Amino acid sequence: GFDPLAEGIFVNSLRVKNAAGMLVSTGNVSEYYVLDDQSSDTASQKKVLHIPVSGLQPGYSVELITTREYSGRSEEFPFLQTVLSRGIPVRETVLFLRGDTGAVRFASSPTIEPRALAGGLFWRLQEPLVYRWEPLQPILEDYLPTVWVADKSTLWPDLATNYLAGIRDRTGLPATEREWARSRSKSCTNAEQKIAAVGQYVQTNYTYKAIEFGRRARVPTRLTDTVRNRYGDCKDHALLAQQLLIEAGLRASLALVNTRSLIRQELPSLDQFNHMIVFVPGDDGGFLDCTDKSQKLGGVPLGLAGCDALVLDEKLTRFVRIPEYERTASRVEAARIVGITNQTDAAVSETLTFHGVSCAYLRSYLANVPASARRSYVVGLLGPNAELNELVIEHLEEPGLPLVLRLGYTLKNQFHSIGRELVGTLPVAMEQQYLAAGSVENRLTPFQFPSPLAFESTTVLNVPAGLRAKFAPRDDVKNRFLSCGFDGEQQAGSFTSRFRVFRAGGRHGAAEYPEFCASMNRTLAMLTQKLVLEPLPK
Repeated sequence: GFDPLAEGIFVNSLRVKNAAGMLVSTGNVSEYYVLDDQSSDTASQKKVLHIPVSGLQPGYSVELITTREYSGRSEEFPFLQTVLSRGIPVRETVLFLRGDTGAVRFASSPTIEPRALAGGLFWRLQEPLVYRWEPLQPILEDYLPTVWVADKSTLWPDLATNYLAGIRDRTGLPATEREWARSRSKSCTNAEQKIAAVGQYVQTNYTYKAIEFGRRARVPTRLTDTVRNRYGDCKDHALLAQQLLIEAGLRASLALVNTRSLIRQELPSLDQFNHMIVFVPGDDGGFLDCTDKSQKLGGVPLGLAGCDALVLDEKLTRFVRIPEYERTASRVEAARIVGITNQTDAAVSETLTFHGVSCAYLRSYLANVPASARRSYVVGLLGPNAELNELVIEHLEEPGLPLVLRLGYTLKNQFHSIGRELVGTLPVAMEQQYLAAGSVENRLTPFQFPSPLAFESTTVLNVPAGLRAKFAPRDDVKNRFLSCGFDGEQQAGSFTSRFRVFRAGGRHGAAEYPEFCASMNRTLAMLTQKLVLEPLPK
């Protein structure tokens, strides 16, 4: 990958050799091609250079030399982040920095130390860990060997001051927006109400067009144009919200974050950031991300819990840690009524209510796909033996409210007769979606849960006449990954099953993954235990 507005990339040589070291093939520049970088949902000018390699066989080696030329001012060295691992096995990875190494700062993973070489420095790693995708991985540089290099002459306060000076001509609010903000200043009695009013106004009245914050895309649109267009990227949303808050009588600052990488505070560079939000100091303040159209604003911005934000303040530029998610940050509630038809099929009426983080991610997905795809998505959740008869989605375009899905479906062959008894399982499709752990053989990387999760389900089974449920009490489960409990209640003509589980957020080592999988599988096994309906005693 490369940014054509900031750098040039050159293929110097490509050679393939056999096991004896003899040349088999060389690269041909006429076969190389460039495509848009589609790896992110955020629009950017970035490209990807594709280099076909011919003549490969097992045991052969590839020698590829490429050069990057960065454009820009000589006094502003770009921030470089290099991951030394690859998705394929490599014998050795070397990063060589040539030139005046005293003019740069650098940092590296604990296992890599820089070494001096005539004309520069180099970082060398033999047989680095091969990157492979595994479920619940944290960000790559959290566990892969990485080197960071930045300009030594820069300081955070200077970067912030220069940036704010460069966008000052963009900040003028139109008269209509100033009047709106002033009216909220009078009608709202405290800072929390003002923040909520501004957040909701920008969130619901302006469309988000994602353009990555970067070296060639740092300057927001003039507010007069943003208000006229009624759309903008993260910079436009943040600047508008900040100026409305100031007009409403609050202190508010722009803040920079990175949604995909760690911030190295010891290496000042605006290149480290890819997103802009707003910071309001004080007990009633916090962080505001109006580009999030999927949840009620005012809490922890989606996907940014625990991240460091650079607050752009000419008087006191500083880093502020965004809080972690609270215990109740993500909740799912399921309420089902189940009837048995033909002594085999389960007719289910189900209401699913999503709150917080789980609500935001699901609403964002459903709002951006056609109605037919929404139905296919729900059918996929219910499983291959399900027939979806009804789907109603409530509050899809109301981010201040929980997302509600009302389902009517039939599960084929969910029960069967054994003698005079009926044996089957209660529906648990949504519990399986949230609790199932993907098996990984010899896991190599750590895993993490970005947010806590609380799931509660209540299932009422209408028991056929003349039968009753045999319910064996199940022990609660509690360990370092989760705590859950089950209980059942027998009533005349019905049986009610209740399940609750809480899984904390946090990071765990790769060696703990088998224990986590075993814990989740035990929980699901208890949920899917056979339910026996026996004849009533005479």
